[in-house]
Amino acid sequence: MNDFENEYYLVFKKFDPQTLYLTALQKSADRRYTYKKLRFGDEPLFFENGYKEQDKARGVTRFYSKAHINISTLVVRDEIYEDIKGFNIRYLQLYPSVIIDDDENYHEGYWTFNYYDRIDCVDFDLSTVEDYDPDDDRHDVEKFVFKPDVLAAIPEEERLMFKPEKINKGYNIVHKKIVDIFNKHNVDTLRFIKVADWEYGKQF
Repeated sequence: MNDFENEYYLVFKKFDPQTLYLTALQKSADRRYTYKKLRFGDEPLFFENGYKEQDKARGVTRFYSKAHINISTLVVRDEIYEDIKGFNIRYLQLYPSVIIDDDENYHEGYWTFNYYDRIDCVDFDLSTVEDYDPDDDRHDVEKFVFKPDVLAAIPEEERLMFKPEKINKGYNIVHKKIVDIFNKHNVDTLRFIKVADWEYGKQF
C-alpha cells in the first residue's frame, strides 16, 4: 500500500428501501455516454426510475436527491456541479442531464459525470484479482493497489476523479477533496469507502 490508497475513495450507492435505481432512456443509452465523449449543445441525457412500473403498481415512491448512480455513473445536482466544474479533471466531462419522475415530471439541473477514457493505474501484481490473466483487457479486482508512478506523473487536479483501465466494473475513484465536497452538501445517498479499507463485498 502507498499514500494513494489512503487519498482515494470508491463511490457506491447506499442500499435502502428508498434507493433510486436510475436507468437511461434508450435514446440516451444509444449515445454510449459511459465511454464516449459527448458534444455539448446536443440534448441532455435523460434518466428515469428503473423500477417505475413496479413502484407505481405497489404505490412506492422513490427519493430524488442531490446525487444518484446510474449503474456506475454519477448523476448530481447543480450545487455539487458548481463546486466541481472548475477543476480540470482528465477524461471527465460534466454533461447536462434530466431525471424524469414516475409522474412524467422533468427534473432539470442534474449533471452526469461522463468518463470518456480510463487511466491505466492499477498494479495487477500487487492487487487482489480474481483469475488474473495478463492478456485480458478486463479484470475482476477484489482489492486495489495503484501504480504510484503513474498517478504521481499526473497533476493532482487532473486525477481528482477517474475510472481505472482494464477493470470489469466501472468503479468511480475519487480524491478526498471530492469526498469533502459531497459531505459539504450533506449527500446521504452515496457511500464512500477508502481504497485502502475496501475489498470486494464491503460495498454491500
